[in-house]
Amino acid sequence: MAENYTKGTIYQLDLTTLQPDPAQARKFIDPAGLAELTASVRKYGVLQPILFRQDEPGAPLFIVAGERRVEASWAAELTTIPGIFVSGNHREISLVENLLRENLTPVEEAEALDAIMQEQGYNQSQLSEMIGKSQPLISQTLSINKIPVDLRNQVRSNLKVPKTFLLTVAKLKTEQAMYTKLTKYLDKLNKPARPVRVTKAQALMNRLESLEAELTNFAWQDLTEGEKQELTNRLQDLKQGADALLQAMGPVLL
Repeated sequence: MAENYTKGTIYQLDLTTLQPDPAQARKFIDPAGLAELTASVRKYGVLQPILFRQDEPGAPLFIVAGERRVEASWAAELTTIPGIFVSGNHREISLVENLLRENLTPVEEAEALDAIMQEQGYNQSQLSEMIGKSQPLISQTLSINKIPVDLRNQVRSNLKVPKTFLLTVAKLKTEQAMYTKLTKYLDKLNKPARPVRVTKAQALMNRLESLEAELTNFAWQDLTEGEKQELTNRLQDLKQGADALLQAMGPVLL
């Protein structure tokens, strides 16, 4: 039997009845972040209801905002999730909710803002008023769409590529220049880090530094008389070894 949902009301929704919204701005879900959210949902449940819509009674239920919470609920083996029924401009609702929660990657944010402007005929000032961000910031973000879509796809889900770098790429005059800069950056980003070579002297100094800190904080008062005597002998041996090394190295370092 079809249910008539009331705007603003919280419902306990069967997870099997929910479908992703084709208009959802977010296309990438960070696996590490999802794992953390799943652990939280498994322990505490879903603390913030999702937003959902239904175009008409009996029609599918679409997730307007909260796809990560739904995925985490599936992973946590829940069967229901709290949801609030919304109506109106669903893309606007989804976009604002995601922007406020900072859940979009830079590419997703730029494309979502452009989609809203195209669909609703907004200018940047109107968009600024709607989402509560300055017009210059919106203009900057929209400039990311100047990057060809095939290049955007390469960094769409790469959380290591900062927004500031994408804005730099977007300022380049030709697609070839964008391709070259982005390719070099990704190659460098994906290149295995060169192992740091530690010299024998540095390794010894590292151990001495660690030993010095340990000796400074050592609770010798708790030792037995026998342990105190053994420790005293070892420290004297160490001191003799250090003195011999200093003498062998000569006065140049003194």
